[in-house]
Amino acid sequence: MKKNKMNRFSILILGIVILSLNACKDSKKEFEITAKIPGMYNGLIVELINEEDGNSSLMAIDTVENESFVLRGSVQEPVAAKLVITNRALIPEDASYEKQFETTTSLWVENVKMQYKAAHLDSIPLSYVYLSSPLYKEANVTVDGGKGEEMFTVFRNQLRPYEIDYSEKSMRYYSWEENSDVSKENLYNDLHNAHQALLAVYKSFIKQNGSSVSLFIMNKFLDAEYSFSQEDLAIWRKVAGAVEGDSIRVSEIKKKLDKMAPYTTGTPFQDIDVLTGKGEKLRLSNFREEEKFLFVDVWASWCMPCRAAIPSVKGLYSNYNSKVEFVSLSIDKDEKQWRKALEKEDMEWPQLLRDTATMDQLEKAYHLMSVPTFILVDKSGTIRHVGHDPESLDIIFSKIIK
Repeated sequence: MKKNKMNRFSILILGIVILSLNACKDSKKEFEITAKIPGMYNGLIVELINEEDGNSSLMAIDTVENESFVLRGSVQEPVAAKLVITNRALIPEDASYEKQFETTTSLWVENVKMQYKAAHLDSIPLSYVYLSSPLYKEANVTVDGGKGEEMFTVFRNQLRPYEIDYSEKSMRYYSWEENSDVSKENLYNDLHNAHQALLAVYKSFIKQNGSSVSLFIMNKFLDAEYSFSQEDLAIWRKVAGAVEGDSIRVSEIKKKLDKMAPYTTGTPFQDIDVLTGKGEKLRLSNFREEEKFLFVDVWASWCMPCRAAIPSVKGLYSNYNSKVEFVSLSIDKDEKQWRKALEKEDMEWPQLLRDTATMDQLEKAYHLMSVPTFILVDKSGTIRHVGHDPESLDIIFSKIIK
């Protein structure tokens, strides 16, 4: 009798253990991305890569078999990623560009089951395709599964026609030639309007969708180095502050907004220390004159885009030096290289050099992330433009400086 009771007790305990193990197994959340796409051939590598950790970490990998793949893993928090399909395992390392094949699709990964869909492998846009290409326009790839991915898809679909329009107008503007039957100013106006329409899509989505997806999009948007207004920053602070359960992204965005605040359009000019070619320490404000604008070209001798921009700045100087004070501020660490570049470039306006203090002040005052950076300050000491594109400066000057 006791033996039977012991057996029943042992069976009961065993049952509880099995149920507990199954419960643990069920509670372990993971993502699963599956696909079966005609034309996918054996040996293609499929990778899921984290787009937010700064290291492009590999989240999952599989090899295509029978036109199918499965990617599995888990994430602590929903994350933006890119799904890459490539043939690099099937070709030599030194294979020509024409033999390389790679597609990239952005998606929002949560611990849910997702399905990657496309009519055929050839219908998926290549990673290096132009936005104006037919494949990109057709939006042939869909990803089903997850509320975040649904929202991400809505944003991508809203953005796509504006991206295409901006890409096409950019190509027209930057390929303009003197003998063209369309004026450069008209092309710039078209490009500017397309750019504003593109920004409006970003801003509208961010304002209307307070979520982790919005925070990711806002983060990418802020990294694009556009010129923003104080009103923009106030809206984004409000959106970020309303999102709950995503403290890491919120903290990162607030830090960026704090850095950007001093150099948004409409804010007062920030003064900084500078060094002259004679080693004399002055303030940047020493080069401001009453009734004149101030234009600051932040550059470096080792920066090829900076050197390529100098002819454009020379043209501006010839046309506007009676209304604008021009200053070039180099961030070179090697003074000899700076002086060598000055001899070659022969710039007529004041040339200034950074020191350690200047660099710190530049980063704090103007959120300096890259060169060239162009800063235009009006007569009242208000920032009117911060940008990086020398090609558009002549149009911007003509609109602002009367």
